[in-house]
Amino acid sequence: MKRVNFCTALLWLGFCGLLMISRPVPVHASAATDYLHSTHTATVYVHGYNGGTYTTNDLIKAADKAGAAQKTVEATVSKTGKVIFTGKWPKDTINPIVQVVFKKNNAAPSRQTAWLYKVLADLKKTYGVTKYNGVGHSLGCNVLVNEALLHSHDTRLPKLNKLMTIAGPFNGVVGLGDHPDMNRLNSKEAPAIMNTTYLAMLRLRKHFPSNAKVLNVFGDLHNGTKTDHYVSVPSAKSLGYILRGVAKSYQELEVKGKNAEHSDLHDNATVSKAMIRFLWGK
Repeated sequence: MKRVNFCTALLWLGFCGLLMISRPVPVHASAATDYLHSTHTATVYVHGYNGGTYTTNDLIKAADKAGAAQKTVEATVSKTGKVIFTGKWPKDTINPIVQVVFKKNNAAPSRQTAWLYKVLADLKKTYGVTKYNGVGHSLGCNVLVNEALLHSHDTRLPKLNKLMTIAGPFNGVVGLGDHPDMNRLNSKEAPAIMNTTYLAMLRLRKHFPSNAKVLNVFGDLHNGTKTDHYVSVPSAKSLGYILRGVAKSYQELEVKGKNAEHSDLHDNATVSKAMIRFLWGK
């Protein structure tokens, strides 16, 4: 399994602020299982730093296998920011999935946030998408959150409906501004230490769409470090202090044990099941 080397790959984080299968057959409402919602809301999957299609493939396959949703198009963003859609999107498609791929997958988060803006704007213009769900892994979580904080009132974009973050480094990365047992959350879930990127998100918290629901998933290897190897539990849970009381709802799911490693979380069956319940469950 491909792994992301965060200690090397994320050295730039301290310098970046917030502004910073065969062809699928359309799933019709009658084909969905009775415990799943059938809507035309698109679900947009965003990989993390140095990631790609492999990052979100298992999550998407799990949704398809469960009859919950299906991949309709892939949105590839070139190194110059050009958005290219591949695939077909029949008008009667239920619970469509859009897989986002950044060709320059090590670009600064501010650049990726700007690219995601273009993807969302094109989804509305080209396919008539008015609402979307976001699923992110690692830095893709930050990009999705930043997008919502910066552009939630932009009428050129679809509205955020639900957001699922997986292993998000919201307040530092282990070995880069964070260490096991270095940070703590107080009784209000506020982190004792807040880095500049986190503070930038916190200042914009009231801009987060109030009708959006959030599920924050993180891992603890249960080896005494309280991390998923790259992201500490306090860093991941720091999102709660930003979004509680602002989002329509905020939930957390902690995955424990050897399968809670950072890059294993996007291939974890527990995470996939939680995703299906959260995004499409009745």
